[in-house]
Amino acid sequence: MKNKGLWTGVFIFFVLFCIDLWTTLRVGSNLEYLEFNPLFPGIGLAGIAVLNFALLGFIVYCYPRTSVNTRYLFLTILVFVSLARIFISINNYAVGNIEFTQQELETIQSTPSVNKIAWIIGFLSPTLIGGCASLITFALFKKDHNINAVKAD
Repeated sequence: MKNKGLWTGVFIFFVLFCIDLWTTLRVGSNLEYLEFNPLFPGIGLAGIAVLNFALLGFIVYCYPRTSVNTRYLFLTILVFVSLARIFISINNYAVGNIEFTQQELETIQSTPSVNKIAWIIGFLSPTLIGGCASLITFALFKKDHNINAVKAD
């Protein structure tokens, strides 16, 4: 089978997408207050799902048609999103088990979006750091090695 790395990444992406969706839906009626994704207010869960599958479709379509360097970038994106999903799903699962008081929900609802984005960046920083380290390492590796595509069987 060609592109085993790609299809393994796609499978992991899809499984973690389903887990993320399930843990998000567990939050229930408080979802509108507790969802920190900045796209959520504008496009909702359905729009976020469509964007995820559009990204996945773009990667699957472009992957075999691109250079080795771009393929590495595509796989890095799949790994980054998958790792972020693991952290987010764990958090969503924990939040889904909490019974919030009305005062707590009002406090969360009044939190400015800038603070929510800062929280997301801090929460996902281990993934961001790993992704940056991966890209920097590859850039340095390319300086010492000639990378040519080899057709897989």
